[in-house]
Amino acid sequence: MRRRAFGRLVIIALFLVATTAGSASESPGKAMLLITVRDPAHPGTVYQSTPDSFFVQIFACDGQPLVRDGVDYGTFPGAPMTIPGPMGGRVQIDLEVPSGCYLVRALGRCKNVISDWAYVEVSRGATVHVNLVLPTVRHCLLRMAASLRLATIDPAGQEDRLVAVWPNEVSIATDGLLAVAQELPDDSPDFPEAPDFEEIVELPDERGPAHSTDTGCCGGGGEIFLDLASLPYPVGNLPPLFTYAQLTFAQIYETIEFSGSSLICSGSELVGETSHDASVRLNLGALPCTACSVTAEVDAHGHDAILRALAADGSVMADVCRDGRCTLSVTGSATNPIIVIELSGQQAAWFWVKIE
Repeated sequence: MRRRAFGRLVIIALFLVATTAGSASESPGKAMLLITVRDPAHPGTVYQSTPDSFFVQIFACDGQPLVRDGVDYGTFPGAPMTIPGPMGGRVQIDLEVPSGCYLVRALGRCKNVISDWAYVEVSRGATVHVNLVLPTVRHCLLRMAASLRLATIDPAGQEDRLVAVWPNEVSIATDGLLAVAQELPDDSPDFPEAPDFEEIVELPDERGPAHSTDTGCCGGGGEIFLDLASLPYPVGNLPPLFTYAQLTFAQIYETIEFSGSSLICSGSELVGETSHDASVRLNLGALPCTACSVTAEVDAHGHDAILRALAADGSVMADVCRDGRCTLSVTGSATNPIIVIELSGQQAAWFWVKIE
C-alpha cells in the first residue's frame, strides 16, 4: 500500500512539475523599456531645448496597441511620460512590458512634434534603452519634399508615383516645403546634416526585374491608340478613378463625361482664387513601353483645350487648341519619357489619344 501511495505521489508531483514548466514556457515573461526623448540640437543628450513634456505611443509589431495597468498606449497622443529632464519637462518613462517586439514613438507640442519610430525587440527579463530622436523641422521638411517627388502610392501593389498622379499638387507642395526650409537655420553641427533635396530626387530607380518593362519607345512598332469613343462605360459621368487600356484615368477638376462618341471635359472649378478647366489625368506609368510622344484629337468648341504632359525630369509640355477641331501633340524622348498626360477644357470633346 505504501509503495502504491508513494508511486501515486511521484506521478502527481511529476504532473505538477510538467504543468508548471509548460506554463512558464508559454508565458511571455516580463521585460523593461527605458524610453528617452533625445534633444534635436544635441542627440547625445536628454531632451532639454524647452521645458515641454512628451507623450509616448507603443504598439506591438502586429499593430495592436500596448495596454498595461489600464493604460492604452495606442490612443492619441499616447500616455504621458513620467520622468522630468533637465528643463523640468517629462521626457522619460520606465515601463514594464511583456517580452516581444514593439514600435515606439513620442509626441509633444514643440520642435517637430513627432519623433521617428523606434523598433524594439526585448527578451524575457531584459532591460532595453529606447532612444527617440526628434529630427529638426528643417530636416523633416526636406525629407517630405523628397518623398513627394519619389514616393509611390500606398497600399502595397500600387506602384504609381505621387508626382505622376498629382503633378500640379506635388509641385505646389514641394515648392512650399523648400521655401520654408530655406528660411530656417541650419541644423546643429551635432545633428546629422539634412539630406540634399536635389541629390535625393536624382536617386536611381533600382527596382527589381519584377517591375522591369521594355524601355523602347511605344512608337517602335507598338504604338498605343486609345479610341475614347469606345470607353467601357455607359454614357454619362465617368468614375473619378478608373483604368482603361493599361492607362489610369483620374478626374482632377469638374465634370468628366462619356458622350458615346468622345470623352467630354465640361465646366471649370474654382480652387482658392484660381479657376481650373475640367481635367482628366492619364498615368502612363503602367505601359509596357516608353511614351516618347503623345498625340490627341480634340474639338475645343470655342474654348481653349489643352494637352499637357509631365516628363520624367519634372518638365511640363503643352499644346493648345483655341477653337474647333485640332490635333495636338507633345514630345519627350526615350531618356526623358512622358509619364503623365492631362486633357482639359471647358467644353472639350476628346476623340482619341495616340502614344508612341
